[in-house]
Amino acid sequence: MKADRLRQGWSKQQAADAAGITIVTYRQAEAGRSVRDTTYAAIERVLGRLPGTYQAIADGDEPAAAAEHGPGTGSAAVAAADGGIEDAASGRGFVLDVDDPREVRIFAITDLPESERIWHILQMRKRDRERRAAAESGDTREATGTG
Repeated sequence: MKADRLRQGWSKQQAADAAGITIVTYRQAEAGRSVRDTTYAAIERVLGRLPGTYQAIADGDEPAAAAEHGPGTGSAAVAAADGGIEDAASGRGFVLDVDDPREVRIFAITDLPESERIWHILQMRKRDRERRAAAESGDTREATGTG
């Protein structure tokens, strides 16, 4: 976590402010003391890490790879990248939307390989696009998923 913060060029206070937590809580997390999952998630979001990275490190596991997005990118970056995905199995071009709790929950399922988690997220996005298109065209059966 410290290395990620220093890569951003941030002080502990700046990282805490960006994550929306107190400096005391941030210091506890960076020191490896137990903090809430939501605290880890907030820090991971601003330091550009995948959900579950710091908890895995705290548990003694290998850290997850760095997220393909940086702080401040969210739905807009995902929308731009989503259409450019060529190979769902490899996840090339995939960007996790950390602002979508459904995606975060899916990606946190660590007993599934990363490629399967990405596949499930892409399928969910596809269904969402189809529902929006159906709603815009007035086909309420399709929009509600009952068709």
